[in-house]
Amino acid sequence: MLQIIGLFDTSSQQTLADLEHAFFNQDSNGVKSLAHKLKGSSSSLGLIKLYELCQEVESASQPLEVYLQNKQALYEALDAARVFLSEFE
Repeated sequence: MLQIIGLFDTSSQQTLADLEHAFFNQDSNGVKSLAHKLKGSSSSLGLIKLYELCQEVESASQPLEVYLQNKQALYEALDAARVFLSEFE
């Protein structure tokens, strides 16, 4: 379990950086794909708020707009998830 948590911590930070890059480049498909990736890993760890935010971005007809609207909440949900998961380390 500790290895999974460590992998999530590393990969989620990279995925958020990649999401920001895709948004900056106005890459709608990239934003959707990265939201899907983060949604899957958050789902497997039971991180519901993060999962829901990613689902919203992934399923949006205008993912760039929805990402921008949810960006702060995504970062906050990821921070909360890290705090929660650190309790298992």
